[in-house]
Amino acid sequence: MDDTTTMHVQRKALSDAARAWMLTIVHHPDPSRIGIARPLPRAGRLVLGRAATTALPQALDADGVSREHAAIVRDGDAIRVEDLGSKNGTWVDGRRVESAPLADGAVVQLGSTLVRVHQGALRVTRGSVGEEEGLFGISDAMAALRKELATVAPHPTAVMVLGETGTGKELVSRAVHGKSGRGGALVAVNCGALTDELLASELFGHVRGAFTGAVKDKVGLIEAAAGGTLVLDELGDASPRLQAGLLRVIEESRYRPVGATDSRPADVRWVAAAQPAIEQRVADGDFRLDLWTRLARWVLRAPPLRDRPEDVPLLAATFAAEIAPGTAISAELAQALMRRAWPGNVRELRSAVERLIVSAGGSALLEVQPWLTQETPLSPRAAAASEAAGEVAQPTTRRAPRSCPPREELEALLAAHGGNLKQLADAEGIGRRTLYRWLEERGVDPNAFREG
Repeated sequence: MDDTTTMHVQRKALSDAARAWMLTIVHHPDPSRIGIARPLPRAGRLVLGRAATTALPQALDADGVSREHAAIVRDGDAIRVEDLGSKNGTWVDGRRVESAPLADGAVVQLGSTLVRVHQGALRVTRGSVGEEEGLFGISDAMAALRKELATVAPHPTAVMVLGETGTGKELVSRAVHGKSGRGGALVAVNCGALTDELLASELFGHVRGAFTGAVKDKVGLIEAAAGGTLVLDELGDASPRLQAGLLRVIEESRYRPVGATDSRPADVRWVAAAQPAIEQRVADGDFRLDLWTRLARWVLRAPPLRDRPEDVPLLAATFAAEIAPGTAISAELAQALMRRAWPGNVRELRSAVERLIVSAGGSALLEVQPWLTQETPLSPRAAAASEAAGEVAQPTTRRAPRSCPPREELEALLAAHGGNLKQLADAEGIGRRTLYRWLEERGVDPNAFREG
């Protein structure tokens, strides 16, 4: 069995992991709890809440979660959620419910925490979210990508990275190089930016005197990547001449600088990146099949965001913290972001988070903004879920998240409750973390209002 066949056998094994109905935390005020999961029993009920006797008790210890908040009831593939008289209510896909069936992918909100009910790979602990590679995600799709990447990266096999715009093909390419063990540089070339006139000189380099203006030797990209990885970005934009030139170098593993008399070894790991449409172009004869065959010895697919909505809150929270340190996203915003369609994928999501930060006017907690729901359509799954939910549960208008009140109003509330923060938070329907943020923002000392 040759090296390539062996890897494809391994690849098949990676996709055969056991699957089950799962509960996974997809948003939590404490990011370290995102990704904590547990399987649902085949039958019976799981109580969710802060009490020690509930499922995931420590993971659900968050603002707005009652001790026994809700129950997930399962009978085979029939799954439903029942509110257990919680103070802040139970919400499914943005709608308040007393009892409702749960479809695959439904998101249940308990206070400031979001729990997704879905079919997925069986696991009982938090999996890697990909911090090292920058490939963040708790979804099965990202876990599978990271496993495939770890399998193929140490081999010299050529890799094709396919993905829509904004899915992170560059990050995947960098991760292949980073895990390859090759000591040379990572060099990327945009195939669409190479004109036929610049092709030979840019890729192969030239020697002094090769043509008018060649006053000294020039190192080409293949030599610059010697011992490392050469990434052919946007391969689908490569001209026929570039395709022919690449094919020759890959076949012979040698190249000749312009003006040189001898050829040199092309000691590079080939990684190509392209849009998924290139596969149809190959089938239609619009792209060289022989070049595709040599570069696509192993295909890594960067999944679109619509196929991994559970990763959206983690990505959004990560972007928010990077752009404006100390900034977090609310559970309502996390759920709204999960329900949107992101044709521009991760890149579009990051742009939206940046706009949300600007719209927030300095607030440390990002909330839903009108433009988000007006300008960004629902994903197909969310639209279908909303239509189905309308048949089994009446939509409830939820009170808009409260912004921090003026100092005078906050002081009056504290006085009315004798400085009792729990009593005040319960009366206002907010979590204590929110109340602490208000006090800090307005510079109010609650001790001054406590009786006795």
